[in-house]
Amino acid sequence: TLTATVTAELTATTWDMGEPADPATPTATVPAVQCAGPGMPYTAGANPAAPPCGYTYLWRSLPERTTGAGTWPVTVTAHWTITWTLSTGATGTDTVDTRTTVPLRVREWHSILQNTTDN
Repeated sequence: TLTATVTAELTATTWDMGEPADPATPTATVPAVQCAGPGMPYTAGANPAAPPCGYTYLWRSLPERTTGAGTWPVTVTAHWTITWTLSTGATGTDTVDTRTTVPLRVREWHSILQNTTDN
């Protein structure tokens, strides 16, 4: 009887946020977000302006900006490292990428106004 022990570790994720750098030039997209492992869970009190693995949308996903869809196509690629050991003593390592795309509607944004003059 041959047995195998297989372990999969999520080593990184790549997020394509689907948003153009400028809605007037939809083919110029923003750079993908690279995260180690699965990313970080939300922590209450964390600085929302500087997450370790995050993204802030600059544009609402209006139909006129999204060829009528009203959503940005967000694609995540999960990068896995697979290690295996057979009962014969043979071992190996492989990598596998999985990918999925979902529509994301972005409807609002917040502005921060600051007084930059010293009074």
